[in-house]
Amino acid sequence: ALFVYAGKWLIDALSNDEDYYSYWWDLSAHFINLDTSPSEHGYLSGIKFSGGFVPNMNTHFGLTVEAGKIDLDLLYNRDSVPQRIKVEGSYWLVGPIVRWMLGSRDSDETLAHNAYVYLELLGGNTDQAGVDLLGVGRIGFNTGLGKNLRLGVHYGVFYLGLNQDRGIANDGNNYWNMYGVELGYQF
Repeated sequence: ALFVYAGKWLIDALSNDEDYYSYWWDLSAHFINLDTSPSEHGYLSGIKFSGGFVPNMNTHFGLTVEAGKIDLDLLYNRDSVPQRIKVEGSYWLVGPIVRWMLGSRDSDETLAHNAYVYLELLGGNTDQAGVDLLGVGRIGFNTGLGKNLRLGVHYGVFYLGLNQDRGIANDGNNYWNMYGVELGYQF
């Protein structure tokens, strides 16, 4: 359903059909920390751009693109064949976002500054040849600070896949809990 709504939004945006939907855009800086053992670490920091449409006043659908720096020193395959890996470089993620608005919804002016809860499912990669896939699923809370500034927190899961044949479903020991903060601007 997310991809159907995202496709409809893209068609409407390209055909300038703004009579039916209103639109939103967010730009934010993200700081993410992986929940690791004391001898490991995992940090991601980047810029996230999200945009979408408002089919009703309660729910917003959209697309998120995130890029930044990654620094990992983790024990990979920790439950089967442990292997120490280090990944440093840049990363990118893309995927759908759904936001559920909280608070009053009486006009578009107040809607832009209300708090919301969101869910993102992102996939991507790094500039490192040994990494096959990054996956992020996170739920977060975001609220306004003044007119356009936003502050948020999020919690989720991070997946790291190296070049291998096991796949996401069978690679159950290469997930880490993650948490972070974001500071953004809504326009």
